[in-house]
Amino acid sequence: MRALLALIPGLAAGFAIKKWSAAAALAAAAFYLLLSGAEVATQRSFFMTAVVLIAVMVDRRAITFRTLAVAALIVLAVAPEALVHPSFQMSFVATLGLVALVQIGMPNLLASPDHSTTARIALWGGREIAMLLLASLIAGLATTPYAAFHFHRVTPYGVLANLGAMPVVSALVMPAGLLGLLAAPFGLDGVFWWLMGIGIDWMVAVSRWVAALPGAVGRIPAFGIAPLIAASLGIIVMGLLRTPLRLSGALVLLVAILWGLSVRQPDILIAGDGASVAVRGGDGRLHVIRASKDGFLLREWLAADADPRDAATPRWRAVCQVTSPAAWRRLRTGGWSRFLCASTRWLMIAAALRWW
Repeated sequence: MRALLALIPGLAAGFAIKKWSAAAALAAAAFYLLLSGAEVATQRSFFMTAVVLIAVMVDRRAITFRTLAVAALIVLAVAPEALVHPSFQMSFVATLGLVALVQIGMPNLLASPDHSTTARIALWGGREIAMLLLASLIAGLATTPYAAFHFHRVTPYGVLANLGAMPVVSALVMPAGLLGLLAAPFGLDGVFWWLMGIGIDWMVAVSRWVAALPGAVGRIPAFGIAPLIAASLGIIVMGLLRTPLRLSGALVLLVAILWGLSVRQPDILIAGDGASVAVRGGDGRLHVIRASKDGFLLREWLAADADPRDAATPRWRAVCQVTSPAAWRRLRTGGWSRFLCASTRWLMIAAALRWW
């Protein structure tokens, strides 16, 4: 919008076309919010963008931690339960890292624009590639504790995937989608969806290539909420402070990581309805005494235990056998060479409670 208005000399010289463009962008963002269903991540993006654009319209600094704080308060005022959702946590901590990068680290990257070497790098797009690489790295590192807590996985090659996919998303997928939406009422949207499909196919190809790399997915066992709170404190300290004291945030984050990795995993897992029970065997892995048809629960148990086995395969399920009273003593003392099986739910629960 601003580029189009700048083509008219009378408007560019006599009016604040920057503010006009900000108002138009705000209206477009509101339209997209309604169109997308107003999920938490989209709300965060809209409120953050709205605060930035309003700051531009009133001649205030746009990208600040205050902007992020206002957006967070608005989202929590609308949906307080979003605080414990991974989308809220990951989106805001990623934005915190990016704002810290802009205010602390990015000025050093752009400090010498008149230098001949810097000018040549910028001319060939090197500066944009470096900014994309840094942004992906910072956002990926900031969201790692939350991804490990909620999904029990870390993706060490996330930066590589973003570097391969994000330029295509920004240059092809999103513009083609918007143009297709505008052209749909006139029946001219086919070519835009075709272009968008090419970009999506590229994204899928990049995702599959990265996922096939050795060590592309790291499995993390469940570690509880306390290490996550400590990690959040460390990230906030590193992001907000500008003095050398921010290094203390890295120390807190390191303590949180060691704390999370040292958490002992449970020896017995019982479903809320008692239909599924799993115990830890002598091999250190979970074995199912009895499982319901809820495959999702078994997959969650395996993921929380950092176990790569598939819940659909019967190999990881224990071989049940009726045991003698000596097995009760073995069960009670932690020996898992034999498992007590019963046909009734209450007897399984009683066995688990007796072990405790």
